[in-house]
Amino acid sequence: MVLPVNNNVIDVICPIYNHAPYIEQCLMSILNQQEVLVFIHLIDDASTDNSVSIIESFSIKYPLQIKLYINPTSHGNAVESIAANKLDLKGNYWAYIEGDDFLLNARKFISQIEHLKNNTDLIATATRCLLWNPNTNMKKDIKPDVTKWNFYDLVTKKNSSRMYCHISSIVWKSETHSLDHQLSPIKSFQTNESVSEVFLMHKILKESQKYMEFQDIEGSCYRYTGKGLWSRLSFEEQEKINLNLQISIDAITPIWIRIKNKVDLMTLRCIGFKNKLKKFIIENR
Repeated sequence: MVLPVNNNVIDVICPIYNHAPYIEQCLMSILNQQEVLVFIHLIDDASTDNSVSIIESFSIKYPLQIKLYINPTSHGNAVESIAANKLDLKGNYWAYIEGDDFLLNARKFISQIEHLKNNTDLIATATRCLLWNPNTNMKKDIKPDVTKWNFYDLVTKKNSSRMYCHISSIVWKSETHSLDHQLSPIKSFQTNESVSEVFLMHKILKESQKYMEFQDIEGSCYRYTGKGLWSRLSFEEQEKINLNLQISIDAITPIWIRIKNKVDLMTLRCIGFKNKLKKFIIENR
């Protein structure tokens, strides 16, 4: 296949687990992206439904764009599922979406790619993501409260959740998988270094020393079914992953920032205790 001269080539990493009812919508939303050439890497984590047969029918129609990897046994989470395979990325950009989610905007990728081309200080952009629970029809936009941030913003702000954006909304520049250190999405997944996609964002922002920016446009849909690669985990399993995530983030955070964060936390606790003590004294005079 001859790659387009405009370099609008994007790899999409798509982990799958029992996504048969949803995978067609996911794939069509990716294949229908305008003005870009997409390569889709589907990693099936030993699904027990007919997800694989549906994907195989798509790969017959799009043999050059769709590559299927099948894990013989389930790894239980997306990171380990991806890590078990060697993916061959071809594009200048890359994105990640799970098989039960889908894109809402046919110009999502090209809008983000053009923005990245025009802003050399950026390593990635994110869009709005619609959280949708089909069981209750609950819908809610997921988007950050800030428009631009870097690694140090993530680890020094008191509420880093203000910079949270769903992984399906992000497009990354491919320079993140051409550097020697473990910045590559593939290298990080294969060494299990990423722990989760959230850690991957921290790591790439730190190593690239660039920014991430929010574009306020319609982007993707996160379908909450309770059966996804994350939502099917128990609360205890999710808590364990979150704990490992924080440990991994701390490991790449400069010590002066970790000390500052602990001092800030202690200060807040002291202020809270002082206010409670003051209230107690007033009420018991």
